[in-house]
Amino acid sequence: METARLVLEYLKVLLSPPIIAGIIGLVILILFREDIKALILRIAKIRFPGGAELSTSQSERQINEEKFEQKPLSAAEVPLPGLPSDLTPQQQVKLTVYNGASLAFDVNLT
Repeated sequence: METARLVLEYLKVLLSPPIIAGIIGLVILILFREDIKALILRIAKIRFPGGAELSTSQSERQINEEKFEQKPLSAAEVPLPGLPSDLTPQQQVKLTVYNGASLAFDVNLT
């Protein structure tokens, strides 16, 4: 009987509102960590109580934005499934252009 009461007390503690709120908050932070990081990086100036101020320069912000910016791939960098691996980059580009033109042509027919 004493073990059952001990287990019940542990469950009361583990299922208390502060613990559940902490777990939910942690899950939200994990799920949205990339979005939160992007929002924090966009902050230009923070004013603290008492008049203290923290700001980042525009050049630092631009460097950080360039770091996270993704560059589009060129036609030669995009792998096409089913192409032989011994093709030269020029041949791959020609096939990619031909494939894109034929897909556009097929779309216009339908």
